Amino acid sequence: MATDKSCSADAACTWTTTTTTTLEAGTCKFKSGDALMKALRKSWGCNANAALPTSCPCLGHNNQSSFPCPTTGLKWSPAVGERCVSAIVDRKKGWVTGNAIMSASYGESCSSPNHETSSLVCTSTHPDQAEFGIPAGSCSEYGDGYNEAMNSSSWCVGQKFCFVDPCNCNEADIAVSNYFPASNNNGAPAYYSFATCGGVNAWKTDQCANFGSSKSCASDDACMWDPDVVVPTPPPSPAPQCVFKTGDDLMKGLRLTWGCDAAE
Repeated sequence: MATDKSCSADAACTWTTTTTTTLEAGTCKFKSGDALMKALRKSWGCNANAALPTSCPCLGHNNQSSFPCPTTGLKWSPAVGERCVSAIVDRKKGWVTGNAIMSASYGESCSSPNHETSSLVCTSTHPDQAEFGIPAGSCSEYGDGYNEAMNSSSWCVGQKFCFVDPCNCNEADIAVSNYFPASNNNGAPAYYSFATCGGVNAWKTDQCANFGSSKSCASDDACMWDPDVVVPTPPPSPAPQCVFKTGDDLMKGLRLTWGCDAAE
């Protein structure tokens, strides 16, 4: 049987290895119904003995401290006198987050515009755009790298939502806001619901689907691992083997064996 050591003994041969990827059976899904309600009410510290809520009113705010919007440096134009809040938003490709500024009215009610003004995914002008507000190339067709329609991904528009109190909401799609996590507001995260406004949380569904293992899926209280979903098994990779060198690799190895001048 050929081994790495025996293969290297022949200057005309080289050892090749491949990595076999094993996928965990199942998929990560957005929690719904009792599973979601139970997890969120426990993590929020709701009164376990209290009666379950029968409605889900909007809070009327996003639980953030507001301030006068700056007049420069924004890729969107706030109205005169409008107030803003700080948020943690996707700013680079691959959902790399960073600090951003958004309208203080974001998520106040079902009638709020809720524009995704600071999200790269929602405002990019090209699939290869790597960073918020920076064009993917120098071509004029990419503009300034900011899509003012804020509809670069389907989930960015068309669905209404508002921030809610999870202890006082009976909807089954409650989720923790990525924009306003606990670290952004004195340890108190913001929760939202699309269902209470008649909308569908396509964003969270897509986000849960990006978790490729039960461990990563468990990192988000709003997601749950479904082991019954069949994941296609990739074809087996060939085992490591000793193969004949070709081209430059072969010539270099043989010349060293023959004692040729390495500089020739």
